[in-house]
Amino acid sequence: MINFKKILTTVLLCIFIFTFYISEAKSNNLNNSEIKTNKISKFIPDNNELLFYSNYKNNQINKFIKQKFSNNEIKKINMMKNGLISFFGFDIKGNLNDLFDGEFVLSTFKKTNKKREVLIIFKTKNEIDLNKILNIEDNNYNVNQLIEISRPKTLNLITHIIQTNDNFIICASNKDLIDESLRAINNNKVTKIREEKFKYYQTILNNKKLFLFTNKQFYDLVNIRPFNFKNINYLTQFYLENNKLVLNSFSLNNNDKFLNKNNLNIQEKDDIILFANDINIYKDFLNSSVKNQFYKELFKDISQIIKEKIFIKIKTNNWVIGFKRPINNFSIDQLTSLNDFHQDKFKNNNYTYTIFSKNNLKFLDQKIIYKSERPIFVYESNNFTFLSNDLSELLNTLDPLILDNILQAETSNLILDDKLIIRDFNNRIYDDFLNIFDSLNYFTADGLSLSLDTLESKTTQKIPETIPSIQLKTYINFS
Repeated sequence: MINFKKILTTVLLCIFIFTFYISEAKSNNLNNSEIKTNKISKFIPDNNELLFYSNYKNNQINKFIKQKFSNNEIKKINMMKNGLISFFGFDIKGNLNDLFDGEFVLSTFKKTNKKREVLIIFKTKNEIDLNKILNIEDNNYNVNQLIEISRPKTLNLITHIIQTNDNFIICASNKDLIDESLRAINNNKVTKIREEKFKYYQTILNNKKLFLFTNKQFYDLVNIRPFNFKNINYLTQFYLENNKLVLNSFSLNNNDKFLNKNNLNIQEKDDIILFANDINIYKDFLNSSVKNQFYKELFKDISQIIKEKIFIKIKTNNWVIGFKRPINNFSIDQLTSLNDFHQDKFKNNNYTYTIFSKNNLKFLDQKIIYKSERPIFVYESNNFTFLSNDLSELLNTLDPLILDNILQAETSNLILDDKLIIRDFNNRIYDDFLNIFDSLNYFTADGLSLSLDTLESKTTQKIPETIPSIQLKTYINFS
């Protein structure tokens, strides 16, 4: 069994290296009938939970490197590449460009015994034998001969390897996985199923040569809440933008392939921005982001009364929450969590400012103790109500662009229409995912490290859809 952290680290490293190389190489926009069947697809079992695929030739990779990177940067990236190759269990003799012929697959599988295994497939050039890949002396390996790799004193992600007649190298962390991979040979039915599934991904992506498929099991394990909905699979594309690696992901039930710029038009770099119909979906995330118990109760109080769009932004320990005033004569006094607070109001013809403060004298351990709650500031107009624990943050939020977004009419058959931006990941529900970057940076050279920068999402669901459509855009820094 392979540790899942090692698997995910390997996948991210592959993504980073391949995307670094070819992110601007153009794909061919072909009609469905023109998309050719990739020979590698017949070797990929269809029960994978994760599939990373690349189909770029060496000349495309080399051209991109020369255009985009300095000699020093190339040296650092090559160090990462060599570390990844060693982690796989290879000891390649000679230049990788003389071996690799453009197709690469890394796939993971969750077995019934709860073990996770890895399958790696890549195309080699003609007349390349396994000795040049394994670099083991006094061995002459034959085509279609299954070989067990044993290097006790080194890290080995893979344990078995085989070379096919058509120059594909298939290797895995488990012998049974190679047997499963080869099951399509001389079995037209299995071959067709695998080819059709792979062609389906390519059709959706307009024949992109680099993509990642992840299924619901993968997101359950990574647990990037609240996006680990049941029965949702994702496809991900990659590119570089402003010195950041960008992962553009969308659920397979989604017709939109790209997440456009978020329409909130907020210039401040707030830690968290949420615009949602039902903030209870984000309950765990918000409870972990807002530490004060009273604030949690206030958010819950609001969510039970307001059933339309709610806007939330969080910056360090400050927050703002706002919404369009309900038609049913809503009053701020309906928020029972504020009942024990003293009110002071400033009224104008069109709006009202209120400060809710709370000061207490308590007798504790034979002593008189003074305690006070941080005040809550409220802005109310004919159309809106905003609350905050910081007056300046409240005033900065009263931007016409934000107000227009809240006022925008929703489609009548839209159940969900949520947007979320996360720029601060000091949140315990993401600890397991962030730890992957610590492992990933073991492969990086001095002066080159990777870190999670921003996550943007859009979630929509219409009647009569049973599951939401999700778009995710993840920005990874490298410096």
